[in-house]
Parts: sequence; structure tokens; C-alpha cells
Amino acid sequence: MTSRALPALNVTAGATINSAPVQITVTVPAGTTVSAPAGWDGTINMPTVQTATQELAGAVASSGTVSAVIEIGYGDVPLTFSQPVRILIPGQAGKGVGYYRDGIFTKINPISGDSAAALGANSDGYVSVGSDLVVWTKHFTQFVTYTPTGSGGTGGGGGSSGGDIQAPTWPNKTFKTATKAGQTVILEWYSATDNVGVTKYRIYHGTEQIGEVDGNTTKFTYTAPSGSGTGSLPYSVQAGDAAGNWSTDGPSVTLGGSNLPLIVEYGVYRYDPGSNTTPPTPVGSVLTSGKLTGVPTTFSSNTAIGIRFATNVATSTYFSSNQAAFRLLDASGNSVSIRVDRSGDGTPSDVNRNYLFVIPQVALKSGSSYKIIIGPDLTSNNGMSAGVQQEIEFTTAGSAESPGVSGPVTTSGPTITTGSASVDPSTGATVGLGDNARIVIPANALKGTSSVTVTVKEVTSPPAVPSGYKIAGKVYEFTVGDQAGYTFNTKVGITLSFDPSALSSGETPAIFYYDEAKGQWVNLGGTVSGNTITVEVDHLTKFAVFVVKKTAAPVVQPGTLTDIVGHWAEADIKKLVGLGAVSGYPDGTFKPDSTITRAEFATVLVKAFKLDLRTARLFKDTAGHWARDYISTAAVFGIVNGYDADTFGPDDLISREQMAAMIVRAVKLELINEETKFADRADISEWARSAVATAVKNGIIKGYTDNTFRPQGNATRAEAVTVIVNTLRLQIH
Repeated sequence: MTSRALPALNVTAGATINSAPVQITVTVPAGTTVSAPAGWDGTINMPTVQTATQELAGAVASSGTVSAVIEIGYGDVPLTFSQPVRILIPGQAGKGVGYYRDGIFTKINPISGDSAAALGANSDGYVSVGSDLVVWTKHFTQFVTYTPTGSGGTGGGGGSSGGDIQAPTWPNKTFKTATKAGQTVILEWYSATDNVGVTKYRIYHGTEQIGEVDGNTTKFTYTAPSGSGTGSLPYSVQAGDAAGNWSTDGPSVTLGGSNLPLIVEYGVYRYDPGSNTTPPTPVGSVLTSGKLTGVPTTFSSNTAIGIRFATNVATSTYFSSNQAAFRLLDASGNSVSIRVDRSGDGTPSDVNRNYLFVIPQVALKSGSSYKIIIGPDLTSNNGMSAGVQQEIEFTTAGSAESPGVSGPVTTSGPTITTGSASVDPSTGATVGLGDNARIVIPANALKGTSSVTVTVKEVTSPPAVPSGYKIAGKVYEFTVGDQAGYTFNTKVGITLSFDPSALSSGETPAIFYYDEAKGQWVNLGGTVSGNTITVEVDHLTKFAVFVVKKTAAPVVQPGTLTDIVGHWAEADIKKLVGLGAVSGYPDGTFKPDSTITRAEFATVLVKAFKLDLRTARLFKDTAGHWARDYISTAAVFGIVNGYDADTFGPDDLISREQMAAMIVRAVKLELINEETKFADRADISEWARSAVATAVKNGIIKGYTDNTFRPQGNATRAEAVTVIVNTLRLQIH
């Protein structure tokens, strides 16, 4: 037997069923394990619609007439999953369904709802959702939808009506009442009719079933998620009978939207930029509400405050504008520079499409409060915006390097360094394995009143080190009694030694713990003292010291830059760095392809043009900003405008059309009204068209090789440098 673990997958395959083009969708939950007989090479074929063979049709004949045959998996090789997989087959609502394997047709029973939980102890089940059929299953094979005959019912769903195959009908397909006031939706409909009798009504919001009532009830009240949004979705009702027959043409109405980009959960995560398949890994707690604590003051590479929303917010259609919806404020209400990132490309196959990641661009103050504000214009791939401002509050760790340390744990109990000791809960103790690893247990942290044995030991066969990481010491396991996963009443301190020679420049140690349930290492950070590092935890497992990268703050450093050699903007970057107008980083990099904020671009412009600083023009949101004087100077010289009289948006990422407008004002070029030749010229904002045309005609800015300008796209540091250098050349000539 061969087994393989799968990431979360959402696969859509085009097909044709009964001459109609459809999209069959297969959804596999994260962490699902697929098993197959030995010799399976790991291939899982996309869903395909096949012609029913004479043998297959004969096997189904006693149940009904074949409608469609869909094969998924690997031919005749049975693939079995550890948890239910969802298969959506469009246009097949009201059909029966079963699977065909080794010449035998097995009917699948209907279930009460569109969820894995509705399966109960069964391995398969199906439900009609709107006009579609959804199959929940733990195996891939040939699935067969069919129209039931009088002798076969609907594959196990028949009630007292026996051979009933007639779905309910709607004499009146309109709603009697359909209103949405705030979050409250009220739907009332006229009764459906059936040859035997209507037993149930199902209510849908789009394709999502939101309720079910009995056949005598014709009114339903629904509380939508908070926020009105700008979009809308249809609400509909379908009628069913005891035999499992369901209508597909019930009343439908469009009301205000509620499928909105609202926050589901948040925490500190390590994520994989550019990946559609690797989910983010939490570093510490993930919350659904309340204040996030222990957030690091600086973020190592690919670590961020991650926020998961209810819908796709990473789609390329809205990603740039969604980035601009984020702000970070300190305890005094001052803006803090941030970068908002996504992991994958935001397409339907991107498992990370509901996540956005916030990375502060400066070191945060330790032990301080901050607030992430997300504007109401945050928009989903369905075009609907949140409609409400959302906020996430967090506090940083007391130590600049620790996401989980709030102060040293102490105990008045004894210290034992032999690796094992009997500990009295009333006093606690320090138990260590020499100087290599120790646990500090304060009084009353242990449960109960009887002494228990606490053990610290080196793990001789530790879990694998994740790809891209290295370890700076041994792996240790801490246990209480015979419980490796013991949970304390209060925090305890874990201290591990590490090998400083394992660290290179720009790297720092961090304690990781091993999550046995998920089979992954999780970063806890830690407070470093010499060659030891300490964290506070409330549970025991395996712990080890890993090496992670530090995130450096930008400084003016015009020395040799290691990441621009061969870059298309290398010469311009060197020139502007040499002029002191733009900075490299302490690690010797420039990060040419990173984004740049409105404040940063205004600062570079003022420095490049050597303008005397002025403070006569202040926006309310720049009063305490690090770039206040540069923004004020740019405003005095007519280079920048705010969104309004009070708002500049200093930490918003600058778009290419905004950059063009600023640079044209800086050099005081006369605007021209010619239309550019770019394929996406219609996307250029009306207010920016003349500035873009002027900048292009004067050779200040160019489009891309595909003849697009991408006006709302975020400018990069390299692009910003290049347009400024081009402008300086223009002034010289």
C-alpha cells in the first residue's frame, strides 16, 4: 500500500455533459492522505466525462437511466482518502448517483446537507445544491449520475412513496416577501406542489445552502454576516419530497450581498511567496477575535501578520486596491509603514487566496499596542466589498526577538540537572539536562497536589528539519509523568543552549516546538542570552533551536549592493544611491523588485531634486510620520497631492500612474493631451492620463513588453529609481 499527503486542493476541469459545457470542481481539504495499492506512481487524473459502456448501462439499469459517467483518479486503481472530498457536478440536481467498479454498480445515499459532517459514519453521500449535484466521498473511481426509474427510487433516498420520481413543481415562482434590512433577510414564498407531497424546503444564498424547513413552513429569516457590502447574490428556495426529488426552478431573488471579505482568523504566520499550494504555517496562536499578543517587533524573512478572510481577496483584479485598504497605527494613532503581500496568485487553484499578509517595514516598539485598520473597500473576487471598516489589535512581545515572552519565569523550588526529578507542585522546580536544556516550573503550575516526575531528554530520532531550515543544537523532549503533551496551569520557562557557530551574518536563533497533530515545527522565537535562548510555554512537546533570518531596517548605505548585479536598473540604482537620494539595506541588498510607498517615493524625489525642507503644508495623517517633512516639502513645491485636504496616505503603496503624476509635477513639464498606445490605456484613471502621456513622450517612464502600462499596478523600487534618474537626465539636457 502506498500513501501520500496532499495539500489543500481546489481543481476545476472543463467537460461536456449531455451536450452542455460544464466545470466539474473537486475540493480536497488540507492534510488529506491518499492511499493506493503498491505501484501507484502518485498520479491523480482530472475529472473526465466518459461514454457509458453497455456493461455499465446494464449494471445501472435496475436503478435508472445513465445521465453522466465521470471518472476521477487513476483508472482502475482505487484511490482512498483519509477525509471526505467534495465533487461538484453541474446541472445534475435531482439525479441519483452511484459508483461503478469491477463490474458492480453501488448506489450512494443522499445526505441532509452540503458538508463532510453530514456524511456521519458513511464514506459517501450526495445532495442537490441549486441546479448542481454534490458528492462527498472518500474514494475516487467512476461516478455515475442517473435518472431513477419507478423500481429504483433515488439510490436509497426513497420514503413511503416507493417509486416516486417526480419532483415538486412551483405554481408561483415568485417570493411573497423578500427583504434585506441590515443583516436580516426575510424570505416568504408560495407553496410548491407535488404528486405525493412536499416534505421540505431548502433555502440557498447563491449556491450555499443556508437553511432547511419542513413542507408546511413557507417563511425563513436569515442573519447575514456583518457589513452590507456593495455586491449582491441571489436567494432561492427549492422544494423536496420524501423520495428525495428536488425542484431546480424555485423562486429566486437578488438582495444585498453578504458573501463578503470579512475576517475569519488572524495570527503571525510564516508563508511561502509565489506558492499556490503551500498553506501558511502559524507561528504561535491563531485567533478568531480579540487582541493578538506576543507579536514580534521585527519580522524574519517570509514571516508576517496573516489574515484569513471569508472570500478570495488575493485575486489580481483587486489585489492592488486591497493592498491600499490596509493601514497600521501605533498607540498614538501614527501611521506605521507596512507592506501587504499575498502568497499565491489569487486564482481559484490558489489555496492561499483568502489570505493577505501584513509586514511592518520598520521595527516595532517592544511591549506596545498597534492596530491594523482595513478599509470598507476591501473587495472579493466576486466584486463585493466588505462595506465596514475592520480592525485587528495586537501587542508586541516584551523582547525584540520573542513572539511569546512576557517576562522571566521563576521558582523557589530546587534545581536538578540530572535530567529527571520528582517535583512538588506547591513549590515547583528547575529540571535540566546539564547545561543543555532546562525547564523552570513555578509554584502551582503543575496540576494536582501530588509530586510528579519531570523529565528532560535528548531525542535520538527527531522529526525531520523542514526544507530551507537548519538547526543549531539538539532536539529535546520534556515530559511530566508519562505525558509528552502535558499542559500546565500557568506558563513555564524552557531554555535551550545552541551553537553560535551555526549562525551566519543576518541570522538569529529561535526556539521551535513540534506540533505532533499537524506534523510540523512551529516558531516560538525567544530571548537570547549568550549561547542560550528562552521561551515561555504552557504545554510540553519536543523543542529545538532553529536558525532564522533577521529582517533589516533600511538605512542610507551607498556601498556595494549584492542583489542588483545584472538587474535591468543596476546603473540607475547605483547613480541614485550614490547621490544619497535612496538607500540600500544593512545586509548589502537593495531589494529592487520590492514595492515602494507614497511617503518613500516623495522622500526620494525631494532628496534627488535637493529641495530645501519646508513644513508649511501638513496632512493630518502625516503629523507624526517619519517622512512628514519630506511630504510637506513635496506638497509645498506642488509635487504631491493628498486624497483630500487632510489625507495623504503615506504608507499606501504608490501606483505607476501616481508615480507618473508626481514626477511630471516635479519637473514641471507641460501636460499633453495625446492618448497613449498602450493596450490597457482605458485602465488609466482620467486624472492621470495627461501625466502618463507626458511622462511617456518625454522618455521618463515606459510600458511593459506586452504593450501594457498597468497604471494601478504597484511601482517597484527599481522603477521608482529609473523614472527619477530619467527625469534628472531630462533636466541636464
